Amino acid sequence: QAVAQVEGKPISDPRIEAKTLEDGKDFSYRAIFEIYPEVKAEKYAGLKLESEKVAVESEEVERELSLLQQRMTQLEPAPDAELGDGAMALIDFNGTADKKSFEGSEAKDFVVDYGTGSLLKEFEEQIAGMKTNEEKDISFVYPADFFNKDIAGKQGEFHVKVKEVRKKNIPALDDELAKSLGDFKTLADLKTDLTKRIQEAKEELQRRKLHRQIIEQLAKQQEIEVPEVMVNAELNSMLEQLNHDLQQRGQTLEQAGVDAKGFVSQNLEEAKLRTRGFLLVNSIAKQEEIAVSKDEVEARL
Repeated sequence: QAVAQVEGKPISDPRIEAKTLEDGKDFSYRAIFEIYPEVKAEKYAGLKLESEKVAVESEEVERELSLLQQRMTQLEPAPDAELGDGAMALIDFNGTADKKSFEGSEAKDFVVDYGTGSLLKEFEEQIAGMKTNEEKDISFVYPADFFNKDIAGKQGEFHVKVKEVRKKNIPALDDELAKSLGDFKTLADLKTDLTKRIQEAKEELQRRKLHRQIIEQLAKQQEIEVPEVMVNAELNSMLEQLNHDLQQRGQTLEQAGVDAKGFVSQNLEEAKLRTRGFLLVNSIAKQEEIAVSKDEVEARL
């Protein structure tokens, strides 16, 4: 009730300062909040922004077609096939580097997509030609610039068992493939749709770049103070996004060498910039009386 009576929008949990509770007497306390700051954006009209011309190259369309072709590729059992180009395999392996085991030196049911770089080249070359149920001992030297410095330049020795080999059935880039991907009659229709999608993606990227320029220019013009609680919220959001992106790639924050303290020190200024930009843009929206109508919401839905 007290918050509703005062001007100012709380943006933090309250810090309570209570007086001593005495029997038979009224109890009183202070609730201290951080509130949304009063911000008035100035000189925001006429900002000069730089944009790039957006165009779609034929090579980009062909690259997307190739990715679609890969996604539509089917795997056929091939018990007599050899592991090589156009094949995938399921393997078990265990090994050492200079006679010592290490993290990642053993795996069960590891998928090898031959020739795509999913496996160390030196390892892949040694298992070429193997067939289903075949076992083999291989040996090679890890590259000196290998990403894992603990085993770079060391002698790798592994025992490998191929559990299954399958051949890729890659569909042709033709009208039939286009029809299987949606409401397309020809490959040309599919290319037109891909061109449109790539164009839209590039335009969205350009819009984000322009938005960034606006934020940077506004923040440079008006060095307003930003509430610590809002900066911390932005830092948490950035860390959560990084964690999500890493999980998509099968990594954790620890594996990527990210710790909370280091992340804060590296991203504090960026979080302040984003928060300052949010406050200024929000102020502009209010000053310009920008609102979203019900019809606009319905149209977007």
